[in-house]
Amino acid sequence: AVLGRRRASGLGAACPLPALFAEVKGRHADLTLPAFHDGLRRLHDVRALRLAPAAEMPEPEHALLTDGALMYVAER
Repeated sequence: AVLGRRRASGLGAACPLPALFAEVKGRHADLTLPAFHDGLRRLHDVRALRLAPAAEMPEPEHALLTDGALMYVAER
């Protein structure tokens, strides 16, 4: 839902993981970064979203290692 709202507002389809985490954590205060990463992996595995690398990672702790690459952006 966050990615859909982001696209509809004109921010584009790609969302850096730190921004996505902040948005989701705002609605689920008890969310941890490891749990967020687990959820992203599950959504990626069922192709509900696509994870992609980024040229720059200002907050590398949010990056996620999957498919043998360091991912930093989520898209629908």
